[in-house]
Amino acid sequence: MPNMVNGYKQRMASYFTKKIYKRVDGVVSVSHYTKNYLVKETEGLRINLANKIKVITNGVDLDRFNGSSLRDNSPEEVKKILHVGIVKPRKGILCAIDALKYYHDNFSRDFVYYAVGNYNQNDEYYRAISQKIKDYKLEGKVIFKGKVSNEELIRYYSKADLFLMPTIIYGKKFEGFGLTYLEANAMGIPCIGSKGYGGSEDAILDGRTGYLVNPYNAKEVAEKIDLVLNKGAINPEDCISWAKRNDIRIKTRELLDFYMELLA
Repeated sequence: MPNMVNGYKQRMASYFTKKIYKRVDGVVSVSHYTKNYLVKETEGLRINLANKIKVITNGVDLDRFNGSSLRDNSPEEVKKILHVGIVKPRKGILCAIDALKYYHDNFSRDFVYYAVGNYNQNDEYYRAISQKIKDYKLEGKVIFKGKVSNEELIRYYSKADLFLMPTIIYGKKFEGFGLTYLEANAMGIPCIGSKGYGGSEDAILDGRTGYLVNPYNAKEVAEKIDLVLNKGAINPEDCISWAKRNDIRIKTRELLDFYMELLA
């Protein structure tokens, strides 16, 4: 019965998707990866969707995330690495821990990785993460903070030296863009995200505001962590400048211009 129900839902979803995309004049996508995915997924519907899609990436609220006034630049020996987002497979936390293990063994032990966001201790994915932390003897190096207030979130950002979220594709689920990369950049924090595994390539300027990596290559990710934390390879001012180019006000204007273009 469940398979019959799921099959029926898929047919109905396909039917209505075809109807909707045939009638709309324009579609907004938050990244080129999402656009390409959508075009591929609708190929069988005989719709030339590519010409209808406009990529307008997400914008960051610079009134809330402002590195110029909120950043804590006090030097500390223990580097702080940050993840912000719900703990789920597509966020790539298992890959991050693999990289942190390599970094710990080959570069430096002076770090702590804070994962800020909802998690369920009984969830299979969280249990797999906990086991890996134990196997790697990284207890005390990887700390889950759960959901925090807006004020606490800003404090974590203000003290972070690196934002690490090497996203992956999990089934048909992926990170469409990754607004948290821009939030980190707005605070002057370099980011490490994935290349070819979601929309990170539109959120991170590789080599300028952080690095794009293969999330499954722990050595590569660890080397980029070393470049950021120990070599100072990324200029925080470049991160802030990139965030300003992605101000939510600018993105709102791009959306309005697109809508007006469609109405003309």
